[in-house]
Amino acid sequence: MDTGIALKILNDNLTLCVVLILSIMMNSRTTLRLAAILLLLVLASCSPESEETMNAIPYPLDTCLVTDEAIGEDPDMEAYTFVHGGREIVLCCKGCLKSFNQEPEKYLAKLQPPAKPASND
Repeated sequence: MDTGIALKILNDNLTLCVVLILSIMMNSRTTLRLAAILLLLVLASCSPESEETMNAIPYPLDTCLVTDEAIGEDPDMEAYTFVHGGREIVLCCKGCLKSFNQEPEKYLAKLQPPAKPASND
């Protein structure tokens, strides 16, 4: 496991660590069992997707990759973010995911820098 991820888990779960230490000090079986269950839940939430998301190339646009609408423009629509091929993708809503999945290359092409014109040297 990456050190950064381990530190994030510890920072996010300081309360859990305190409960574990107190349960050991108090020798309370109930508290120790509760802490063990909480620890298992925390470890289960540390999926490979978490590491992939943390290392993903950030999304460079302020618009939906599918509709070209500004992200967050419509307050009734919740933006949908996911990682595809090591790159963060942001859509204006989860509904756009179906279109993206049908033709990902078409939409990913929007993230490529424009081609430089050939020089006539």
